[in-house]
Amino acid sequence: MDKIPMIHNLGKEDLIRSIKELSVSYTPHWRFDPDNPDIGTALGMIFADMQADTLRRYSELPLNCLLYTLRAHETVLDLVCRLLLEKKKVPNITLIVSVLK
Repeated sequence: MDKIPMIHNLGKEDLIRSIKELSVSYTPHWRFDPDNPDIGTALGMIFADMQADTLRRYSELPLNCLLYTLRAHETVLDLVCRLLLEKKKVPNITLIVSVLK
């Protein structure tokens, strides 16, 4: 696999544009206007912000699953090397190294 696939690439601006376009068909008497917001526009902006964050996290799932799968098969030596590369403190590093010998 060369590249982790992107599940969704919608950003906040895309969601706001979609809300603006759809609001005309659902509520013809009301207009979504971020420049002159009312309570409905404020809710739409909050939704777009939260949905963009959700979609960003959802798009990270393939990478997270790949990392989880790789970590499920790592040996103790792999774990020690990974933790050292991540510059995290490894508790009882001497004990772990002595077990590896």
